[in-house]
Amino acid sequence: MCAVFSLRSTVPTLVLHTIGDLLYPIAQGRFVAEGSQGSRMVELAGTDHLYWSENGDRVGDEINEFLSGARSSESNDRVLATVLFTDIVDSTATAAAIGDRR
Repeated sequence: MCAVFSLRSTVPTLVLHTIGDLLYPIAQGRFVAEGSQGSRMVELAGTDHLYWSENGDRVGDEINEFLSGARSSESNDRVLATVLFTDIVDSTATAAAIGDRR
């Protein structure tokens, strides 16, 4: 069974597609972009179908620019760091009393 449908749209569309996508060829992304007025086609480097895994920062920038009309000039130098410490009822004191040899 074959389904034929039209992708003609007047809604602005951002099409993000990796050039070497192994699941869907780049031609399909271009087809979607050509069928939408005011669309923007962004071809990303890589082969992963999950385009954000290889191009996370660029994808965020492209979405931000598409929605706001401006590219962010900030460089993000923040890092999320988490420290987890667990002390099970006097385990630290017990480990110190037993010593490293045991």
